Amino acid sequence: MSVQDKVEHILKNIHLLFSASKPFDQGGEWIIVEKKQVFELLEQLNLAIYEVMDQYEMTSQKHELAQRRCEKRGEEIIQKANRHADDIYAASIMYTDDAINRICHIMEDANESVQKIFRKMNTEMEQERERVRHNQLELTGQLQDFADTQKYIKIIEEINKKLERERLEEVTERKEKRIQNEGKSYSAVQPEVRVNQAYFERTGKSYGLTQPEINPRKEEEESLARVTGKEFAESLRRRAARSQEQNLEIEDMSRIIENVSQENALPEEPPEIRVDLDAEYFKWKEGNGTGEASVSGKKERKFLFGRKSNSQ
Repeated sequence: MSVQDKVEHILKNIHLLFSASKPFDQGGEWIIVEKKQVFELLEQLNLAIYEVMDQYEMTSQKHELAQRRCEKRGEEIIQKANRHADDIYAASIMYTDDAINRICHIMEDANESVQKIFRKMNTEMEQERERVRHNQLELTGQLQDFADTQKYIKIIEEINKKLERERLEEVTERKEKRIQNEGKSYSAVQPEVRVNQAYFERTGKSYGLTQPEINPRKEEEESLARVTGKEFAESLRRRAARSQEQNLEIEDMSRIIENVSQENALPEEPPEIRVDLDAEYFKWKEGNGTGEASVSGKKERKFLFGRKSNSQ
């Protein structure tokens, strides 16, 4: 029998003893019980309570012991997990380092291969260039057999200069067009104007949507004005170099360039005639003033710094 059952049995016997005892008075509030029997039951109850307390202490000790064991086990698990995590992290770092080293070796091999190919191509290009120069010198040497050798050599030099000059002009024109296009791209941006037509229909007014006139020449001037000082100085330097090269040319080549410049020259624009409306207005005002003076006779005139005597 367990301690709990013993306690319940003793309490049940006490209850039966009190219920089976005789009443002491007529009201039944007092009863007559045997002292010896009551003390026996109380002693049994006392022993049962001691057993319960001992069992509780043992249970609490076991609980604390189990708790300490669980905590220790948890700490061991955490330490083991940390060690495993450190091992995994170290292994990942080692694997990453090894992968990076392999990538570096691959990049070095690729760089060496590219450098090798480049050196090979450069060597082949130099060989081809030397071969072409050798052929050129050989052809130039064959011109020595002719009577007009200097004339032919001079023609070849002129053609080479012309080709080089055309190449430089093409590069310069491409750069200037790029600068102008950049300036136009910024100057062509216009704000969007929105008109509420419902308002004008409700008020009975009319509003004509007219697009502003765009002057391409003015836009080109504004785009050129946006060119920085450095670019402007660079363009002036290129123009000076071109003019110097043109001055060093022979007479025949200068004629060709003059013809090309005449063909590419822009047509002259008609002069813009502007009428000074303010001057016409003051002339008209002056004429009306003289007419009124002749009709009214002598009048007093006021000037900026005071009065003047009557006009003669």
